[in-house]
Amino acid sequence: MKKIVKWSLIATVAWIFISAITGNLKSNPNTTTEKKTEAPISTTTPTIVKAENFNMEVTSVIVKKVDKKYRYFFDIRNKDTKSFTGEVRLSLYRSNPNTKLGGETFTTEKPIEPNLGSSVFTDANTGPVSQMGENGMTNFKYEVLINKQIVKTGEGVITDKFENLD
Repeated sequence: MKKIVKWSLIATVAWIFISAITGNLKSNPNTTTEKKTEAPISTTTPTIVKAENFNMEVTSVIVKKVDKKYRYFFDIRNKDTKSFTGEVRLSLYRSNPNTKLGGETFTTEKPIEPNLGSSVFTDANTGPVSQMGENGMTNFKYEVLINKQIVKTGEGVITDKFENLD
């Protein structure tokens, strides 16, 4: 009889141990367990997360042809009352059909103070309409992120200003 009790106790302890490792044991409702998984890459437009809005303005300034590529220059301007530290994602598009042809994410190296801005550029193989006709880049979209949360989105038209430096 002592052997049956001993083996039953060992089996119960082993079951509790295995259940705890595999997560099959019911947890205390006052505690939570965080399971970390890799988020899938989204192919849809991210939704604006309700975070504090931030007044940033992005404008297309000039397109330059450099080393057989087209360099799109943008002005990122802080129109808010507080300093901006975060990211701005730019995407370049052709409007017909609405096709993404380039883009980049810019992260601030130092805060952009109110009423000041930063110049950034991204390179693409496709030029603007003035150079490529109907196959040219026509517009851009942007997302402003603070702490990985979208706080503003917008879009604009690629400028007609062009300079060939080849």
